[in-house]
Amino acid sequence: MDILESREAALRAKVLGASAASPPLSALSERLRALQTQLEQLSGAVSGSSALQALCTHLPNQRIEIVILQNTDYLPFGSPDRENASHLTLQSAGAFALGSARAGDEMKRAAILSSAERVEQATAQFRRLQELQVVLEQLKAPGAEQQLQVRRLEDDAEHQTERALAVHARVERVLAAYQQLVLVLSEKCVEYNALLDQLQV
Repeated sequence: MDILESREAALRAKVLGASAASPPLSALSERLRALQTQLEQLSGAVSGSSALQALCTHLPNQRIEIVILQNTDYLPFGSPDRENASHLTLQSAGAFALGSARAGDEMKRAAILSSAERVEQATAQFRRLQELQVVLEQLKAPGAEQQLQVRRLEDDAEHQTERALAVHARVERVLAAYQQLVLVLSEKCVEYNALLDQLQV
């Protein structure tokens, strides 16, 4: 783990130009959310540009229709044709005003979101995010050297466990022999005591 942490810190310093201290996890999640928001805004700008182009191609037809409908002053006052023409003129004018307002909003949005500086910033952040993802993948899946070291440590731990079990077995055998020796000495002491009693008599 120490090797992986030092490697990750070195890569972060190389990519981000930051210190070797590990940043909190919240900073990475905030960068991910900010990048996703910027990409969504860029996607909206592209779709808004397409809608704006379609709207601009449709606006001249609306202007022509309004001009034609406005040239109905020669119709008699109160005639159905003149009333229908006035009604259509108001509807077309309202649609034209609404379309113009939307076109202006889309144009402002496209001008703000499609600036070269913001695109370059989003591209740089996206590349940095890809490099960080590579680092995270390396931390999740260690390389061949790290896996070899882990296997060596596991083998050493297994050998140490086997040695500890062998030593424990030897200690148990020594204790059993000691207990047997104590028992034999106790019996001999009893026999010696009985022999002394017989000699005293």
